[in-house]
Amino acid sequence: MDVIVGHSNADFDVLASMLACKKLYPEAILTFSGSCERNVREFVTLHKHVIEITRLRDIDLDRITRFIIVDTKIAGRLGIFEKLIKKKKVTIHLYDHHPRGPKDIRGKMEEIKEVGATATILTQILKRRRIPLTHLEATILALGVYEDTGSFTFPSTTREDLGAISWLLEKGANLAMVSEFMNRELSASQVVLLNELLVSCKPYLINGIRIDIAQAESKEYIGDVAVLVHKIMDLENLNVILTLVRMGERIYLIARSRLETVDVGNITREFGGGGHPQAASATIKKMSLEKARKRLIKVLKERIKPLVGAGDMMSSPVKTISLDTTVEEARKILLRWNHTGLPVMEKRRLVGIITRSDIDKAVHHGLGHSRVKGYMSTNLITIAPDTSFSRIQSLMLQHNIGRLPVIEKKRMVGIVTRTDLLRILHEDMVKKPYSQYDLVPDLKKAARHNVKNLLKVRLPKDIRNLLKRIGRIGDELNMGAYVVGGFVRDLLLGI
Repeated sequence: MDVIVGHSNADFDVLASMLACKKLYPEAILTFSGSCERNVREFVTLHKHVIEITRLRDIDLDRITRFIIVDTKIAGRLGIFEKLIKKKKVTIHLYDHHPRGPKDIRGKMEEIKEVGATATILTQILKRRRIPLTHLEATILALGVYEDTGSFTFPSTTREDLGAISWLLEKGANLAMVSEFMNRELSASQVVLLNELLVSCKPYLINGIRIDIAQAESKEYIGDVAVLVHKIMDLENLNVILTLVRMGERIYLIARSRLETVDVGNITREFGGGGHPQAASATIKKMSLEKARKRLIKVLKERIKPLVGAGDMMSSPVKTISLDTTVEEARKILLRWNHTGLPVMEKRRLVGIITRSDIDKAVHHGLGHSRVKGYMSTNLITIAPDTSFSRIQSLMLQHNIGRLPVIEKKRMVGIVTRTDLLRILHEDMVKKPYSQYDLVPDLKKAARHNVKNLLKVRLPKDIRNLLKRIGRIGDELNMGAYVVGGFVRDLLLGI
């Protein structure tokens, strides 16, 4: 006997994937491994004349020979069907879109691709095999894609998801029905739970990143908690939120992240769950709510990589000018180095910053001969080398400034710019310049190369030792050491 099953608390992606698999395995039985989200339950009830779901109690596990699993690879999310995973006589087929984990189920046949929804994978298979769809089947598949991609707003959304919807529309998918079931009103119990989560939501600064944790309890089971988590995220404009909701003997951990630096799938795996870097969940058993919260914080501290501080991301040394520099001289320096602002120094002490707009105003009024002292900003906001990334981000947003001097022992040791901030935020350190103080934006940005092996192969030992010595001196002075010019070109080209 063939059985098609998805994860417990089934969503539309599970339902859509199960129905699509039925097209591939016509003799298979469809059943839910546990509860369903309210919208899914209502949809199935409304269309029970065409959607045939076998009740769990009517299935004899011993008769199952082929087990088709959709939208999960985690045994703990399959309810009583978890027993089948280790049975030798049972052949497992897997269809899933979640990233692989070390404890994942392995199937004899696997269709796994990191796209926005499992429904997308199965839509592609149906299209490839030219299997016909009814308008309702196309609509259900569209519901699966729309739900799991957040209507194409989640970072996990891919071009393939959009392509799947395009084909489903050709097959008669009804977007009005999709909208109706995607935007259902909250039930009274959901409103109460939402309020409790909002009240309990508390921010934690973990390794320089703000993480919000909310918790609540309910004597009765309330479905669609993930919907509430999305609402909280939008209402409070949060980047990362994790919720712990006790219902009966279980705690449901639901996590969402908008930051590439916080992989919530990695967090929930510590609790036997899983999911995407941006959206994941887990079910916790035999643990109090308070103990679960403490363990969650511990896991977050262990798993979240600390963001760099000002000392790690700053540009140094910094191009500066003195109080006696004229506005016209400052303008030429800005043009030459393609900067947008210059720190003003007096006896090695930072006393002000003059920006391009300050200089443009002075030049416009014919005051290029004047000293910068009269036009610079002296209301300075500075940071220390150990200032956290989140604090830097907050200061720039709060004061609408594009640069923050880094001060240590009353001396300026570097500067952090908006470009530095964006580089860290997007973790794209390969093709982006370190900051506006490093490279001219208009120039083609070259990729950064690790040339350690090239140095070893192409340079004589005495030259390598000289470069190492220069590097050590730079470290002692807390300064970067660079090799420039034709030497670098010849090294890369092997000349």
